[in-house]
Formats: sequence, structure tokens, C-alpha cells
Amino acid sequence: MTASHCCPQRRVRRILRSVPLVLPLVAAGCGEPPLSADGYEAATAIYALANRESPEKIDAAAAKIDELVAAGKLSPSEAERLGDMLEDARRGEWAAARTAARKLMQQQVRPAK
Repeated sequence: MTASHCCPQRRVRRILRSVPLVLPLVAAGCGEPPLSADGYEAATAIYALANRESPEKIDAAAAKIDELVAAGKLSPSEAERLGDMLEDARRGEWAAARTAARKLMQQQVRPAK
């Protein structure tokens, strides 16, 4: 018998000691990739238009996103996430658009060093 088979407590302790080391790596891999500065600005604009329930601003926000993509300042995945929020707003689902924009912006906040 090896030591790990005869001493299950030792194995459990070894696993528990590794959890704090592995957990941040797992958590870092979860969620969406970070937004660019332009993507963050677009999310802020979407949050504002959803907060004010301003349907007249949706097309301008969509045009700005298209412009940023064309200029290479916004990735396709960023544009898709932002576009989904605009679609919520177009359907009159203001709370969903607002919540998604706020959540996306909050995910970008990093703790101060």
C-alpha cells in the first residue's frame, strides 16, 4: 500500500491546500473577455439610453458600434455583446438592456492596487 491509500486524511489535506491555488485560475477563466476602452464607452452609452428609455438613441448607438468595428477598435465579440443589449432595448426590454450593460461594465472594474 502506498501512503496515499493508507492515509486518506493526508490526501484530503493535500487537496484542500491546493484549492486556494487553483480557485483563482478557474475564476479568471470564467466570464466574458474584457472590453476595450471604446467598448466600455459604448456600454456606458447603452446603459444611459436604457436608463432613460430613449428609443430614439438606439440607432445612433448601433451606428457607433458599427463604426468602431469598421475602424478595428471593437472586436466582433464586443460588438455582439453590445448589439444584444441594443436588441433588448429595441424590443422595449429596458431593464434587461440596462442590467446587461451594468453587469458588463462592473465586470471591467479591477480592484485598486
